[in-house]
Amino acid sequence: MRLALVRSARLGSTRLVAVDGPSGSGKTSLAGPLADAIAGAIGGVVIQPRRIGGQGSVDAREGAGAGADGGAAVANGAHPGTSSYSVREPIPSVPRVAVVSTDLLATWEHPLDWWAVMEEFLLAPLATGGIAKMPVMQWVSGNPRPGGSIVVPPVDVLILEGVSSGRSAVAGRLSALVWVEVPGAAERLERAVARDGEAMRPFLARWQVDEAAHFAADGTRGRADVVIDPR
Repeated sequence: MRLALVRSARLGSTRLVAVDGPSGSGKTSLAGPLADAIAGAIGGVVIQPRRIGGQGSVDAREGAGAGADGGAAVANGAHPGTSSYSVREPIPSVPRVAVVSTDLLATWEHPLDWWAVMEEFLLAPLATGGIAKMPVMQWVSGNPRPGGSIVVPPVDVLILEGVSSGRSAVAGRLSALVWVEVPGAAERLERAVARDGEAMRPFLARWQVDEAAHFAADGTRGRADVVIDPR
């Protein structure tokens, strides 16, 4: 948390914090309390990005097969005490913190090659002080489908959480990179299966292979400011 506060903003006036690491390690569980802590430290509020379009709410993480990282639940209010925002509501004058998950874009077939959407519709608008409106996926019973968009107003701190959120493409704009990892792929897989259900095991196992290849090529862990084993 301290790094996010003492380092200068590198995404326009927004401090961008990535919470990255292998699936099943607890990134989503860390991101919410981290947002609360940062908001408390700066006298601000945690803003819940508002979904527009789509059908209903995103699956909660526990046992719903909400995707390999579970962050969709974060953007739909998994953390109590947040304030919601829509384009029709006034933006509060107090400092604002938001959490956005890569699970809102990733799918089983395309776990990592969605970055251009994140750049165009989320990072670029926020870098210029604009309101971001990003098309997202909606996870239903373990399967992703188009799910409308989320709206994110200008914020003081944006926590981007999920697999590949701290990739090299964004390294120069990060104020802090947090790496979360439970050692041992087998243990992480069992944690993910316990969370999402046995039916998701083959999908989660394939996801592990894809993310391992990405991390090896990207060198994300070596750039991390903080490494956490949340157990």
